[in-house]
Amino acid sequence: MNITYTKEYSQVAVANEGDLKDIVKSFYCNMIGIDSDSGISIPVGFMVTLTSPDPSTFVQYQNLTKEIFDGWVDMFANATYYENVIADTISVTINPPTTIKDLPF
Repeated sequence: MNITYTKEYSQVAVANEGDLKDIVKSFYCNMIGIDSDSGISIPVGFMVTLTSPDPSTFVQYQNLTKEIFDGWVDMFANATYYENVIADTISVTINPPTTIKDLPF
């Protein structure tokens, strides 16, 4: 298997805390794994919940990038876990542990 993973983001929930405005509190991540050998594509969606930011490293909402969201997924949602779920699902799809047969009668 040769799996490529991509992430798409939506449903960003923000709040204000003191002087900090539009702090990202949570967002939805749709991770998609595509196996280039088989062509099988598996999506896994999950919510990512963040902790309060450090005011000294806070990034204004309009300056957020996909790379920052990618980092948050790695830090707060254990991206490796979801990559493993996708890889295992692709593996089982390619090599199912059981098969369905018609009854012999």
